[in-house]
Amino acid sequence: MSIISFQIGLPLDTEQFLRRECPLCFRQFKIETDETDRQSLIERELQAYLLHEGLEIRDEETDMTEANEKELWCPYCGQIASQDKWWTQEQIAYIHVFAHNIMAQIINEQLIRPMKRKFSGRSRGLISLKFEGKEMEYEEPWISPEPDDMTIHLLPCCETRIKLEDDWSQTIHCFQCGFSYTS
Repeated sequence: MSIISFQIGLPLDTEQFLRRECPLCFRQFKIETDETDRQSLIERELQAYLLHEGLEIRDEETDMTEANEKELWCPYCGQIASQDKWWTQEQIAYIHVFAHNIMAQIINEQLIRPMKRKFSGRSRGLISLKFEGKEMEYEEPWISPEPDDMTIHLLPCCETRIKLEDDWSQTIHCFQCGFSYTS
């Protein structure tokens, strides 16, 4: 079995904020994260996609049920969703390109190429065997750079900072604990 290793980087703005999107009201905001948090989120999204596509990859270090238990709040509408639901559509598409490339590499290396080698022009008496499988193509991953937009808000309850739309003047909910602040 071969090991596939790579890192996916998501664009951050100059202040190291990551864009997120509420799965319910679809408004976007930004949170501060570190590299470990981002990689953990990306790994869970990759695993969910590959599992959905019928290719299960197990990682003893990452337990998906544990990851899905943590719930977070939308700073705008205050609704709750599990931690793995806050991707923007562009981030999901970007991560899925990597998942597609993982599947392509596995299928090409473990199925198509061995079959081509095994049945390439072999003749057995009256039967001639030939395998003409086409390898899966790889896709080039691309995501827009992260602009320096939105206004920073300090949330003292969890000592975190988030960025919200510049013109947002309504109640702000803490992304981590749900506490409400009036602006």
